[in-house]
Amino acid sequence: MIIACNHPNSFLDAMMVGAYMKEPVHFITRGDIFRKSFIRKILKPLKMIPIFRIRDGKDKLSLNQQTFDAAQEILRKNGIVLIFVEGFCEHQTELQLPLKKGAPRILTACWQQGVDVKVLPVWLRYDSFFDHGKILDINFGEVFGREIVNGISNEAMQMSQFNKQTEKDLLYLS
Repeated sequence: MIIACNHPNSFLDAMMVGAYMKEPVHFITRGDIFRKSFIRKILKPLKMIPIFRIRDGKDKLSLNQQTFDAAQEILRKNGIVLIFVEGFCEHQTELQLPLKKGAPRILTACWQQGVDVKVLPVWLRYDSFFDHGKILDINFGEVFGREIVNGISNEAMQMSQFNKQTEKDLLYLS
């Protein structure tokens, strides 16, 4: 399963969703924090997988194929991958659009390989970003899968449909 989640409050978001789930969760995490080898050694056992953005350098973008392959392998083994579909973290209470392409890319690749991956939309809301003793609401949406792309054979259109469905579900949960 892919958990498609908003990203309002940095590292805390992944920890909260991961702690709530009964099964282990693998986290797609911004790649720049993996620069130092001792940090990589800490993050890997925590099931964090790097994803690189253009701001990390064009030379790093080619490393994302390893991330997509790793996520697909986890999903093939019935694992759970958490992806912050906004693609960045900003203290905000509204969905940051447009959603990025990483999650639909992983999902459509799995579907093409016959892996029946499902998606769980999740919305996180904090009562404050800066006060101590935060209250967190975690809202879970309805699981969806390949049925949202029935009749759509074009991969780019399938990816677009995934983002439309995820956007709709997250806006409803917000």
